[in-house]
Amino acid sequence: MAHAFYITTTSNIEITQKHLNNIATSLAHRLAVAHANHDLGLVAQLERERQQLQRQYRLLNRVRADRPSLLALCQRLWSDLKAAIVQSTQLSVDRQVTDAGEVWWQAHDPQTGKVLYTDSEAEVVQWVEENGLGR
Repeated sequence: MAHAFYITTTSNIEITQKHLNNIATSLAHRLAVAHANHDLGLVAQLERERQQLQRQYRLLNRVRADRPSLLALCQRLWSDLKAAIVQSTQLSVDRQVTDAGEVWWQAHDPQTGKVLYTDSEAEVVQWVEENGLGR
């Protein structure tokens, strides 16, 4: 009884749970019949199936435990959104090197829309200070 379950969403987990319950019910009935008929070979085989089924239940329970709650997902989303908003309003200064080895600087203040392109680091520092952007 080799089954591969791909469990990701709540409905998949619920479907998998129902599927495993159906298998367990069938297995319990088959095991009772094998015991009643004193078929020890079949009992041994069904016991191995029961052990595999138990491993599937443990896997399903681990997946359930590992899934973040809706609240945790919302909190992470809100935190990421706040970080993106803060980052999008901050002064950025980038150093770029051309293929020829020339160094260029780009400074951008998203709050005022001001942009500076220069080949001088000192000029960038002066521009930031003069415009009061290094707050």
